Amino acid sequence: MTVYPNPFYVNTFISFDLKEKAEVQVLIYDMNGNEVKKLMDATLSAGQYNMTWGGDGDNGQKVGKGTYLVTLFLNGKNVASEKIVKSVKE
Repeated sequence: MTVYPNPFYVNTFISFDLKEKAEVQVLIYDMNGNEVKKLMDATLSAGQYNMTWGGDGDNGQKVGKGTYLVTLFLNGKNVASEKIVKSVKE
């Protein structure tokens, strides 16, 4: 899984490759372990996938600056996590 840019202000881009068909979840958590955003929850075929997170939560409101965790689950198993930082425009 690749997440860039990091830190980000407006959007960050998340990409990952699947070697075989899998149930995929991509979730964003705050540093307290609370789920902020469910970016994906789907069964996908093998291939490369790209998505954008605009720094919003499931409620549609923008999240504050800080550190978040992007987590990739395949078939219910956490296979990758990366810390990302949402910054403010200078």
